[in-house]
Amino acid sequence: MLISTYHDAANLERAGHIEAANPTISGRYSPDSRYDPRATAIDRRHLQPLSGMEDTTMKIVTSLSFQGQCRKAFEFYADALGGKITAAMPYSDAPPDMPVSGEKYKDWLMHCWLEVGDQALMGADMDTQWAPNVDKPKNGFDVTLHTTDMDEARRWYDRLSEGGKPGMPFGETFWSPGFGTLTDRFGIPWMVNVIPTGDWKPAA
Repeated sequence: MLISTYHDAANLERAGHIEAANPTISGRYSPDSRYDPRATAIDRRHLQPLSGMEDTTMKIVTSLSFQGQCRKAFEFYADALGGKITAAMPYSDAPPDMPVSGEKYKDWLMHCWLEVGDQALMGADMDTQWAPNVDKPKNGFDVTLHTTDMDEARRWYDRLSEGGKPGMPFGETFWSPGFGTLTDRFGIPWMVNVIPTGDWKPAA
């Protein structure tokens, strides 16, 4: 399995997630420098290196934002994709000087990590005070799953679609024997793509 992220740069710029003159693919860009409450706690605890990875290995990981649904979403993804949640840090475990308080946030996750084979997804619960667009429909990106196994791809598509909204139905395209799009029950957009073999040709 390969998990990647497809970004629509124009949509990201319009939504304020990247700065037109200085786009970035790491972290969250905040136009008015709103405080991201996860930064202090996560920097202090230093995320542990992934097992089997050398310190010099680069890994690009998609980070997904929710409003109190992160734990349920990642449990769903772990089940749908056959992965394992290796970290789930609630705001209630944050240092006492972290400016997030209130009963509402105690069970929200400031960091969640899902491993699927040698791939990973990261997630967190965010509120509009520090993530102004988190309550809006997700746009400008898709979490994309790639595989050479047609049956596996179809299972992913069907499972992730449960309770969600199918987009492009899963089927053959001119570039792949199997491809489909969907938005899951948590509002996250996905693409599922079968990597064709060298001798594959689309049906006439």
